[in-house]
Amino acid sequence: MSSWVERAEQALAGNPPEGVEVLDGTRPPLLDRQGIQALSAPLIAALMWSAALFREVVTGRPWDWLALLCRCIALALTARALLLGWRFCKRLGVWAVFSRYRLALADEGLLLRTPKADVAIVREQVIGVVERGEWSERRGRRWSPVYLVTSPDSGRLHVEIPPVLLNTPGVLAEKLMRWLGVREEGAQRSVAEPEPLASKLYDRVAAGERPARVAVVPQGNSWLKSGPYATVILGAALLDGTVRLALRGQLSVSPMVLIIVAVMLLLVPLAWLLLVRQHIEPRKGIALIMTPAEMLMRTRQGVLRIGWKELGGLRIESKTAWSVLEGPYRSRTLIIERKDKPPINYLESFLGLPIEVIICLANAYRKGAPSLIPLRDNSATASAPS
Repeated sequence: MSSWVERAEQALAGNPPEGVEVLDGTRPPLLDRQGIQALSAPLIAALMWSAALFREVVTGRPWDWLALLCRCIALALTARALLLGWRFCKRLGVWAVFSRYRLALADEGLLLRTPKADVAIVREQVIGVVERGEWSERRGRRWSPVYLVTSPDSGRLHVEIPPVLLNTPGVLAEKLMRWLGVREEGAQRSVAEPEPLASKLYDRVAAGERPARVAVVPQGNSWLKSGPYATVILGAALLDGTVRLALRGQLSVSPMVLIIVAVMLLLVPLAWLLLVRQHIEPRKGIALIMTPAEMLMRTRQGVLRIGWKELGGLRIESKTAWSVLEGPYRSRTLIIERKDKPPINYLESFLGLPIEVIICLANAYRKGAPSLIPLRDNSATASAPS
């Protein structure tokens, strides 16, 4: 009898056998709120550059305060347009090859076909299905990925499915939840013992070791977007005005101005990087470690251990924030609530996985998912003499 992977491949080839369902790719939406922002950002930046140049022509002085302000805003809008344009190009790439995304669902597992590779996942290794974003934002057609959360022993912690299957990501998530079904969590599971020395386990994981049933959340690098870019842009605007001054104007520029420009462009970003590095260096590139017994994280004071019985819950706190590169955006924080202790706040920008995936994994450990917590061995008890 052929394996379920072979039957899934046969289904994707156009001849689905009995018991295998195929989901074909659909064209995802492009012009949602973020798509419109990406297309309009270059136009707004060009308008601000025109205002800066017009003011400079009228006054005849590149160092006019209003022209300087317009240049600062224009530089910030240009940086934002580049960032949004890069994200939109990634979307456009997925949109162009949507027909090459297909999904075959069998009783034993699923096979996801993408333009790059086929991904086969055994059903027992799938822990949960989650969609990114808040419930209030999940309306209509939208660009929101769906995450298949998998056990660490599968070689990955999640698989991201772009919104190219079925009508909306919500419909796809519901379809996959029904396929996954309801499982008995925690029945006849052994009580996992925590590591005697958590620091040694942390160091082994940081060195590249991946113990069985241990989930490692890498450290993210999105915190780079929250740098002192306002200071850098102001320094760049001052430098631009200085360079474009007439020769006589350049000779009359005070050395103090050049020192200020150097501080804004070099010293302030360097100092910020050093401060952030002091904060994240003890983590050794790891944000969180989840074992069958506990959750581990490292601070400058040492390894912090949170047993699953001590964990009160995990939730997402979202609020509107603003940055030079992104403008207004939703800043999200993972809130780790502990019983009889203050909660721990973890910014998503320091997490290398989506918060939804981390919460799903943590809840699976707490409930004793079969793929994370081993079965209790009762053979010794049954064979022991009375």
